Amino acid sequence: MMKILCDSASDLSLSYIEENNIHLFPLTISIGEDEYRDIFEITTDKIYDSILAGIRPKTSQVSLSEFVDQFSAMAKAGESGIYISLSSKLSGTHQTALLAYRAVKEDYPDFDLRIVDSKSGSIGTGVIVIEAVDYLQAGKDLDTIENRLLFMADNLMTLFTITDLNYLAEGGRISKTSASIGSLLQINPVLVLVDGAVEVAEKIRGKKRVVKRILDILDEEADQLSLQTVGIAYSNDLESKEKLEAAIADKFSPKAIVARPVGATIGSHTGLGTLGVTFLKKYS
Repeated sequence: MMKILCDSASDLSLSYIEENNIHLFPLTISIGEDEYRDIFEITTDKIYDSILAGIRPKTSQVSLSEFVDQFSAMAKAGESGIYISLSSKLSGTHQTALLAYRAVKEDYPDFDLRIVDSKSGSIGTGVIVIEAVDYLQAGKDLDTIENRLLFMADNLMTLFTITDLNYLAEGGRISKTSASIGSLLQINPVLVLVDGAVEVAEKIRGKKRVVKRILDILDEEADQLSLQTVGIAYSNDLESKEKLEAAIADKFSPKAIVARPVGATIGSHTGLGTLGVTFLKKYS
């Protein structure tokens, strides 16, 4: 039996996870002195309420013991699998999973688990997980699935913008002075994940203009959109999300659009007003 595994930073719904028999590793979310298992014990609404109240959530990676326990159970049952992780440049979770796999492999030499660095986060990782599920349900073998996911990780482009520039400043992406001036001028950066790390691509004044620019980049960079599942990530700005989703559907007619709220792991670093899109620059 083959299993698909992912972590909660993929921001997929719990119903999708359960319906497709995916094993989910939850990161730990801390709000003040309280800790929660992401997705299982905390909702995005509670995370957004915390940010609005001035309390920034903190995240902790999946523990080594949790990986070892799950991998050992799979090895004992004679199961194989593929784990799609949050970008290794955004969290230590990927490396911890590798350590756990090596430890379990010592006791179960025949255990076959592939660990794929999504080089992304939120719905970017989620889109790769969805492809893994589709391939598994189509009867593809483990090598074929792994090769497809590695290709996607190398060719996935994730663009997003945020409203509160102070989150970028705290993350060291821009200076605090730039954040203050940018906020006054209503500057919205276009951020891009490059090889799993966040970079500021452009700075544009006004959210409407930045959304238009994201659509332009999608038009310029995406390959064979009619075959693709396009991901949309958003926080508390439903109006912008709905407009972006409608524009993508109308202009590009992709195979599918999956729109998901930004969860705690990514949201704790981007704040409210986040809006992004993920797609493949090269489909095959």
